[in-house]
Amino acid sequence: MVSLLRLDRGTTFRSCGQGQKWYNINMKILFITLTNIGDAILTTPIIDILHTRFPSAKIFVLCGERAGEIFENDPYVYKIIPYNKKIGLKRKACLVFNLFKQRFDLVVDLRNSLIPYLVFPKRFAVNYGGGKKNIHSVDRSLEVLKKLKLDTKNASLRVVISKQNEKRALEILNEYSLFSKRFICICPGAKSSLKRYPEDSFSSVADNLTQMGFDIVLLGEKSEKHICENILSKMKNKAFDLSGQADLKTSGAVLKKSRLVISNDTALMHLANALNVPVLGIFGPTDAAKYGPRGGKAVVVRSMLNCSPCEKAQCPLGKRQCMESISPEDIINACIFLLNS
Repeated sequence: MVSLLRLDRGTTFRSCGQGQKWYNINMKILFITLTNIGDAILTTPIIDILHTRFPSAKIFVLCGERAGEIFENDPYVYKIIPYNKKIGLKRKACLVFNLFKQRFDLVVDLRNSLIPYLVFPKRFAVNYGGGKKNIHSVDRSLEVLKKLKLDTKNASLRVVISKQNEKRALEILNEYSLFSKRFICICPGAKSSLKRYPEDSFSSVADNLTQMGFDIVLLGEKSEKHICENILSKMKNKAFDLSGQADLKTSGAVLKKSRLVISNDTALMHLANALNVPVLGIFGPTDAAKYGPRGGKAVVVRSMLNCSPCEKAQCPLGKRQCMESISPEDIINACIFLLNS
């Protein structure tokens, strides 16, 4: 049995002491977010809330090197500080010292690091992973702000696509004679092979959608090109492989031009959701209730097996049945549902 879902939505902090004011008009805020791109996207509502509460503040974002692209061109972000956790102790000490010199008024840390204790801000909030466990990742990140008495009710994902990204995406689409809202993007990659929908099934889905009058665009990183090529080789109809031709934000601009995005649980799925593009997420071993796309333009397709979601790095049963049991017809029906919504 397959389920079609819509998903609609422990902290420590230090204060300055009773009666002391820790915020001001020209305050500096350090936001320490996560390393992986998809995880970082799910933390972007914190930027939205911090800017809404402190519109004149300078918000610094400390994040993984690859995740930094998510925060580029965002007018709410004053500076991006890329961080590689594999650097040596000397470089880490240098980083901490440079952060200390900024004299931050507030540090919000989702990485549970020692940095808030070493840079001596006026106030900090650290998420130690306590509190509610079985909630969406976005809501779990926002828990850290509730201790600061900040309203998180209207928090939303935010990723800013620049005009340059839009221009480059248009050049790529024009090269293949692809027109806005007449193509559907399929993102068949994922870091873990367990999270990938079978290539044969993807090719069948793509063929069915082309018969419905849509062009099909396969999108992903350069390292995922072989997956896209395998899907193309199994298709009966024509499709367009754009994998490896665009950076993350340009890929986002392509997604914005599409009618619908079909994706495994991967960064491009979260990016499409952040850009308010209709998105169909395919879930197996990971928990859609924690990581699935949300909102009126998003649905999740998952199998109703007792073992799913297992949230394991390796399939305990050794056969990936949670992904194999989702038929192309299940995906097509979910697509029709989204297209008609």
